[in-house]
Amino acid sequence: MILEAESGVAERREEIEYRQKQPAARDGGAPRDLQVRLRSWRPFPHEVAALLYVVVGVFLLERLPVTYPREGLVIAASMPAAGFGVCTAVLLGVRELLRRRKGRPRELPPAVEALFLFRAIVVLFPVLSVHFLLKSFIWLVNPRTWDVFLWDLDRAVHLGLSPSLFLTGAFTGRGFLRFLDLVYSNVYFLLIVVSVPLLLLVRELNRRLAFLAAYAFVWMAGSVAYLAFPAWGPVFVFPDVFEDVLRYMPGTVSVQEVLFREIHSLVNAPLAPRILRFGCVAAFPSLHLAVVTLFAAASRPVSRAWFVANVVVVVLMLLGSVVTGYHYLVDGWAGIALGLGAFALGSRLFPATPGGVFPTLLQRP
Repeated sequence: MILEAESGVAERREEIEYRQKQPAARDGGAPRDLQVRLRSWRPFPHEVAALLYVVVGVFLLERLPVTYPREGLVIAASMPAAGFGVCTAVLLGVRELLRRRKGRPRELPPAVEALFLFRAIVVLFPVLSVHFLLKSFIWLVNPRTWDVFLWDLDRAVHLGLSPSLFLTGAFTGRGFLRFLDLVYSNVYFLLIVVSVPLLLLVRELNRRLAFLAAYAFVWMAGSVAYLAFPAWGPVFVFPDVFEDVLRYMPGTVSVQEVLFREIHSLVNAPLAPRILRFGCVAAFPSLHLAVVTLFAAASRPVSRAWFVANVVVVVLMLLGSVVTGYHYLVDGWAGIALGLGAFALGSRLFPATPGGVFPTLLQRP
């Protein structure tokens, strides 16, 4: 065993020799200057964007005619943060166990890895908290709603056919509807808790930073779109369309009942005290689709099987977003475009090194 000078962690002699022979192994699949930049106080572009987003978001919240729960800035993202933390710790432990068993070198010095994860938390925690609070008070910031416009746009884009009417009529089987209910209401949150740590722990530092930037951009851009084009979603405006399918979707119905009470209290008594569980609703764009699309794009160079599984999830989420009544189909297309756009932007900010393995979807062969 040899004590590594940079990290103070013991490594096997063969691991040190492998690092010396393989530049990519020495640098964790990333150029050395990227590690140096990570150690510095100089912020990355996505960190600057996150800071501006949080400052502007808090400014909008402070100007509300009601007192928003300021402790929400701390606790709103506590549940996903706890899930991220537990899952990350488990993945780090499993990865270290496998690394030692196979005698492979560390992908990054422990100090660099810890610093990256700390900076990821500093970005994502406040962004997710401010996003939740802004979504909870959208109607007080911009009371105009675009539901009728989006319903008509849905028809126009799909050649006069209403996707909501068509899909609720096409999918009537109890088994499939219950399956879609489970996927849309439960699997999505499990995917976030598992996929985010996985993609933040891939080998190349470039890819980690690219995904982190893209994930933050999705939530920030989603808030901007919500505030610019507020919409409740078709099930809250045209509920009769979804009565038949929702009979077999108990998970969706239970959540929608809570959301309806939140909407009702916000619209009918905006200055009264409110209890927030899900942060109200916003339809355009679908961030369910944006997030799972980003997962699919980011997993493409990691694992073909994982990529294919994520594509299947994107298709199911697209169907589920319409059949449950949460979204118009154009919301889903906008969400997919947002996810791909965020991925392209993150890849542009942290491009692949020569000979690297982080291709962008826009890269020409």
